[in-house]
Amino acid sequence: MAKREGRGKKTDIYKIATVIILTAIVVFALAAFVFKYYPEMKRESEINAYKKAVYSTILCQYKCPLTPQFVSQVNRTEAVPDEVCVQNCTISLMNVNSSNIKSEELMNDNLAKDIQDTLLACKSGSQVYNLTLVGQAVNTAMFFSCAIDGLESLKENYSYLK
Repeated sequence: MAKREGRGKKTDIYKIATVIILTAIVVFALAAFVFKYYPEMKRESEINAYKKAVYSTILCQYKCPLTPQFVSQVNRTEAVPDEVCVQNCTISLMNVNSSNIKSEELMNDNLAKDIQDTLLACKSGSQVYNLTLVGQAVNTAMFFSCAIDGLESLKENYSYLK
């Protein structure tokens, strides 16, 4: 009987050691998550929220109704986005805290480049320009329609825009 009690104590010690080791592993994993991965995930979420706000502001401005206004730079009346609408679009962006976001963090994907490329593609489209006696005039309605379609299509590439 004495042998059985000794063997039982060794088995109990192994069980206790196993539980302690497993507990230590779980505690270490939780600590790593809480102190490393959770702050990184939270930071990425903040950055993506800001990028979504910028994107939404840009898209909103292109969706503003066009109103004819005299543009002194080109010395003619052109259709431009309604000023009040544009101001309303930017209000939501002002409510997003971006003071602690660095510009490099905003470039962790190609959203800014894709927005720029989309707008440049719309601008360079041959149907966007009308020849006039004075030169070229932009068909603003066609440009804005192209920009809206192009910007909307970017939602497929960036899950945080949905």
